[in-house]
Order: sequence, then C-alpha cells, then structure tokens
Amino acid sequence: MEQNKLTTTLLALDSLSIYRGLLDDEVLSRLKSLISCLNQATNEFRDVVNVYNNFYFELAKSGTVSLQEYIIDKIVFDENPFTFKPQAVQTSEYNNFLEKAVTNDLKGLQLVSKLTSGMLKAEITEIFDNNSYKTFIEALPDWVSECQPSKSPAHIQQIKELVSRSNHWDECLDELNHFYKNYGCGLFARYIAFVWEKSDGQGYLKGIDSPDPITLNELVEYQNERSRVIENTLQFLKGFPSNNVLLYGDRGTGKSSTV
Repeated sequence: MEQNKLTTTLLALDSLSIYRGLLDDEVLSRLKSLISCLNQATNEFRDVVNVYNNFYFELAKSGTVSLQEYIIDKIVFDENPFTFKPQAVQTSEYNNFLEKAVTNDLKGLQLVSKLTSGMLKAEITEIFDNNSYKTFIEALPDWVSECQPSKSPAHIQQIKELVSRSNHWDECLDELNHFYKNYGCGLFARYIAFVWEKSDGQGYLKGIDSPDPITLNELVEYQNERSRVIENTLQFLKGFPSNNVLLYGDRGTGKSSTV
C-alpha cells in the first residue's frame, strides 16, 4: 500500500462536512488514529500493534467485523442536516449546496470503506522490515471487506444492500433521501418500538430490538374487552366524545397487549 493512499484516506476523513459527526465515532476515530500512525512511519512497532488492535476491538465490539457494513450503517442512521432535511422546509438553493456536500462525503466514506486488513498489514510489513516482526504482523486480526447478511427489518436491509452494491455511493442520494423521508433518521429509523427509561435522573427513549409481535386475535376469550377498547378508540379518532379506560387483571393476562 503506497504512502499516498494512506494520505488520501486521511484526507477523505478530514474532508467530511455533513457527516462530520462520524469522526467522533469510536471505530472511525480509532481507524483514523491507525492510519495516522502508519502515515507518520515514526512510531515503534509495539505502538502500531496496539493502535491496530484498539481499532479492531472497537469494530468487533460493534457486532460486525465488516468495515464496509459498519460505515454504511453509520451513514443510514446518522443525524445531520441532510438526514433531517426531509422533515424541514428549505429553499431549493439550500438543498443544492447541501446535497453537493453530501455527495463529496459519500465518495470519501466509500474510499475509507475499501481499506482492507491486508492493505494495512502490507504497509506495516514495509515500514518494519524486520523478520522478527513477521509472525506478529501475520497474527494481526483481519476484517471483512463486504457486507454480511443481517436480520434488519426489510426497509433497512433494502437501503443498506442498495448502497453496498453501488459502485458509486454518491449516486444513492435520492434513495437515501426517500428513506429519511419515509422512516426518519437516527433512533427512529432504526426501531419501530420504544420504552421510556430513566438513568441518573434523566429520561430517554430506548429502542426495542425485537418487539413482541402479538396481535389482538391471539388474546383468546377477550372479545368483549377488546371490542370495548376498540370502540372507545374509534370514537376518539372520529372526534366524538370518548371515555377513559381502566384495564385491570392479573399480571400477564393481556392488559398491555390489548392497549
């Protein structure tokens, strides 16, 4: 791997504007530190090994060992002026400037996603031309270049596959725009169900990975109770007077599921 390729990759990260928040991401910041470390070529071998494994640890901790998959996931769920745009009213001139910046970011992130462990290990070998290091360099863990199959909801899997199959990520701008318009961004694009949690006196919405798919039809012998709740809800939706509902019963009898 030539030194100028390392410099180009660093420039791609430094050039992020709309997706600049990704530079604070643990995995990508560790990757940037690793590339910077190799680009300087003045560090001790132990320092390089530590920085390499710090990056790999954060990537593996995220639940994937595919750098491309990780970066695409960050693109899809990032909260920035572009992902918020479908919910805001802006002038067309503003949109043009914004989308041009996003185009540049997507090109840069695609360049970064093409980094392979083999490329970096070859660079380490070239910098530290010492046979005593060979075994340690070969033992450095590898990551996957392509996206791996996931169990994401269909709409998320679809946009991720579309980006990963594209030769030019910047050409997926319209599809990303459509995704954000229909599903929002950040936490609300990733999950369809939430619970309200409290930690250190602060409340927050916590997404539920696998919400219970129970349906009203699965509540056996609750026809009368269900019908009264449904009737009252329909009254409310139609703007008619509605009554409050108090559901009572033993734990696990279907109160929450009915609601």
